[in-house]
Amino acid sequence: MVSIGSIHGGVRGNIIPDSVELVGTIRTLDPGMRTEVHERVRNTAEQIAKAGGAEARVMIDLGYPVTVNDPELTEAMLPTLQWAAGRDRVALKPPVLGAEDFSYFAQECPGFYIGLGVTPEASDWTKAPANHSPLFFADEAALPVGVRVMAGLAVDYLMMHAGVTDR
Repeated sequence: MVSIGSIHGGVRGNIIPDSVELVGTIRTLDPGMRTEVHERVRNTAEQIAKAGGAEARVMIDLGYPVTVNDPELTEAMLPTLQWAAGRDRVALKPPVLGAEDFSYFAQECPGFYIGLGVTPEASDWTKAPANHSPLFFADEAALPVGVRVMAGLAVDYLMMHAGVTDR
């Protein structure tokens, strides 16, 4: 996904600016695809500029790596999540294009990224504003569930590595 979040250039609507800056993000689910998209964005910008007798300088910061959940750890911890939040309140979701510094940790050791549902109980979570929206609202009633999830994951992970099979 390529998105442009800001465009800066010019001082008046009837004067062609000598430079324009576009700033955005590029997110993919695969490192190889990320390299390809970066090349395509660079080539497209440079060719469009060249066609108009101009020059484009494309600078791409690699940003965060793709966040990938370790499948074995996720499967092993799924019962803990179901215990802490309720079996009917846990769902495995398909990958998303969110950028997260957690991805660096998951490259170093097995990990899995979870989201704590904080949409008010009476609201439709599929229509709730996302966390970077000015309309986002986190229902604090979810906090005890989050504490139970994190404590349960820590205890069960430690017990798993100590060879203990029952709580």
